[in-house]
Amino acid sequence: MLYSLRSALDACVWEFAHIDGVSPPKPKMIQFPVVRDRADWSKALRDRLQTVPPEIAERIEMLQPFNRPPEQVDADPLICLTDLNNLDKHRASIDVSIDPHSIQQNVSTSWESEEAAERNAPPNITYHFPDLADQALIVDANFRDPVKKIEGGFLIGLQVTVETPTGKQGIGALTNGLIQNIQQVLNFIAAGPATAEEIKAMSNQDTGGWLPLDIQPDGSGRTFHTGAPGTGDAPTENS
Repeated sequence: MLYSLRSALDACVWEFAHIDGVSPPKPKMIQFPVVRDRADWSKALRDRLQTVPPEIAERIEMLQPFNRPPEQVDADPLICLTDLNNLDKHRASIDVSIDPHSIQQNVSTSWESEEAAERNAPPNITYHFPDLADQALIVDANFRDPVKKIEGGFLIGLQVTVETPTGKQGIGALTNGLIQNIQQVLNFIAAGPATAEEIKAMSNQDTGGWLPLDIQPDGSGRTFHTGAPGTGDAPTENS
């Protein structure tokens, strides 16, 4: 999945770099840049977006992590995708673990007297979500009176988590978040800035949850069609 999302970004840039038959002087360097520091953008623009049309390069610049406040850069989805992709491809395996994420209780408690039951209502119970290990503390219950009897049990929900630059993330939420972000990135590159109403309208189309993206350059090299395939929408001029 990581490779597919990263490849979608690179393929998009590759197509724009070759629009109207143009050949980049250094084609092996063409790729979607992900830049943390604004000072590095000029080099990325020169090397990674060599023959990409200026208006497309400007949109890609607007999507860069360096546009975020410094404390939010590491949490940028493009940073997350790039780091995980590089880690898995070039360095080592991605750290994956199984961790508890929810606890449901079905427990009844009996007391020696009604007064004891009243003194211990509501119950003072703390739930912990530690790494799974022998003798790990999951539930901590404190009572004012001796307990006569406890019946029932706890249902612990587990999830597969991945270690990311900002800590552990559930793999389901991480995957969905990255897919949605890359959809938005590709749509923005093709269509440019859109109003909130336009974005909502595109999201509500019957496209199986995917934002439509159908790029068809014409002979001028500056006109790109965006819309659901087969809708016959008129091209949008971006010149």
